[in-house]
Amino acid sequence: MDYEWVLKVAFFLLCGLFLWWLARRFEQKRRRLIAEHQPNVKPPYTWNISLGAEPEVAFGEDFYALLLQLRRRESDELWRLDVPRTVRATVDKGGMPEFRYTQQTRPAEYLLLIDRQSGRDHQARLFDLLYRECRSQEVLVERYWYDEGDPRRCYNEAHPNGVSLRDLQYYHPQSRVLLLGNAYALLHPGTGNLSKWAVQIFSAWSDRAVLTTQPLSTFGRRERILQELFHVLPASLSGLRDAIELFDADEGKTPDLNPRRFPDAAQQPMQLIDNDLIKTIQSVAPSGPGGTG
Repeated sequence: MDYEWVLKVAFFLLCGLFLWWLARRFEQKRRRLIAEHQPNVKPPYTWNISLGAEPEVAFGEDFYALLLQLRRRESDELWRLDVPRTVRATVDKGGMPEFRYTQQTRPAEYLLLIDRQSGRDHQARLFDLLYRECRSQEVLVERYWYDEGDPRRCYNEAHPNGVSLRDLQYYHPQSRVLLLGNAYALLHPGTGNLSKWAVQIFSAWSDRAVLTTQPLSTFGRRERILQELFHVLPASLSGLRDAIELFDADEGKTPDLNPRRFPDAAQQPMQLIDNDLIKTIQSVAPSGPGGTG
C-alpha cells in the first residue's frame, strides 16, 4: 500500500508519454503529405501545398514584350514652348509672334493593389513576383497589399501599419491603378451596386482597372457593375496587356472579353480530377507569368 501512489504516478506518466509519442507520429505523417484539402465552412477555401524549396519562375517573350508597353511614355498635362516651330511660324507671319507649343510626356506610373488572403497566399506571391520583376526592369510601379478583399486600408514595407486609399491618392496622383482581386468588396452588400466610397475614391484616378481572379466563364452581374467604374479584365499577362492598351486608347473604349484574347487566363472554375490536386492543377494551369509555363 505504501507504493500505491508511486505506481499510479508511473502509470499516468507512461500514458502521457504514449500520447505524446502518438501526437509526434501523427504530426510527422501529416508533414509528409504533399497536398491536402481542408474544407472550410466559409471562404476563402484553401489548399495547403508544401513545395519545399521555392521554384524559379521563367519569364518568357510575352512578358518582355509587355515590359515595352509598361515603359511607354504617356501625355502629360504640361505644354512646353516649341522654339524652332515658333520661330518658323513667326517668320511665316512676317514677324508677327506666332507661338507653338508641344505637349510634354512622362513615363507611365503604375499602382498595384493586391488582394492577399494570408501571408501564404500563393496567388498573391505570384503577383508580387511580377511586381518585383517589373521594378528590376525599370518600370515605375508601386505595390500595396490589402486584406480580405477590402482595399480601403493598404500596406507595404514602407507602410506596415497601413495607409488609406485617400492617402494613396496623395502619394500616387498620376498612377494607373490596377486592382488585383475580384473587387467584390467595392459593391454595396445590400443593393449590389457600386459603393459610394468606391466611386468617390477611385474616380480620382483617370486610369483604373480590375484584374480579376475570377474565371472568364463566371463573369456576370457583379463584373458588369464593376465595369461602370473600371476596366474589368482577367488577372493574366494578356489581361494586363489589354488594360494598358485601354489606358492608352481614347476614352470610352471597352474591353473585348473574347476568351481567345486571354489564352493564359483561367477560363473555367477548377474541378478536382480523381481527387488529385496536382493532376488537376496540371490539367488547367495556363502558361506561367512569362508565357512559358
